[in-house]
Amino acid sequence: MKKYFLLFFVVFNISTVLGQESNLSQKIKDLKVNTKLPNDIAEKYFEATKDYSGEFQPCYLKYKRQCDSLIYIIIDHQISLGSYSSFYIIKNKIVSEYSLGFSFDSDGANAKSTSASYRFIHEEIIEIIATTEVVADSSMYDEHFNMKFGLSSHNQKMNSHDSYSYLKINECRIEELVPSKSVSEKRKFKIASTRLLKKEDLQTLSYKELKLMRNEIFAGHGYIFQSADLKKYFSQFDWYKPEKAIVSEDELSEIERLNIQLIKEFEIAIK
Repeated sequence: MKKYFLLFFVVFNISTVLGQESNLSQKIKDLKVNTKLPNDIAEKYFEATKDYSGEFQPCYLKYKRQCDSLIYIIIDHQISLGSYSSFYIIKNKIVSEYSLGFSFDSDGANAKSTSASYRFIHEEIIEIIATTEVVADSSMYDEHFNMKFGLSSHNQKMNSHDSYSYLKINECRIEELVPSKSVSEKRKFKIASTRLLKKEDLQTLSYKELKLMRNEIFAGHGYIFQSADLKKYFSQFDWYKPEKAIVSEDELSEIERLNIQLIKEFEIAIK
């Protein structure tokens, strides 16, 4: 009798847990995009907290897509000091989370600030833009980016730098696309190795420029060109270090592979 009771207890508990987990999937399915999450869901699953007045800080469902047993969602979180956005993969429960964007109130005592935003550049590709801003006058802050002399970074001239990464929803799996680790700032077409190109980036380029852009990707990996014209062209740049007879597909980033494919399409179209 005890064995049967124990078996029933274990099965009951497993069923209860599974029921609770699957409950999240069902709750998400019932929600509409561009609406505020109910407070109980926001608090229990997405770490929503209350503000100083005791009100829950809102979470908004901005995107939802189902792929087989997976549900992909984007939630924008509003908090007292700013906001942040996350991409979640749900399969009965949250199985993965990716940061998409954030913007927090800046402290004038800091000379450096970072924020991030996201946008869909394709139905299946999310572009994440991380922006770093630093006070242009380096004499105004120390090596830790703390402002000197009681100065504030607010209303100062800032230098800004953007970096790009991507999430690709590829046949019901998520792939992170990141740029090559080392890309010379001196490259004419460094954009081809640092971000995914869009058609509008290429529409005004000539056939010659497209060819140079595509081959500059390989030059950045140290490819030894066989053609005399390309060898002569890239040899004039100090960033070019010819040392490889072959640059394999594995050495290229996924961003570079996709860009090469798009550039080739434009080369063929205008040749």
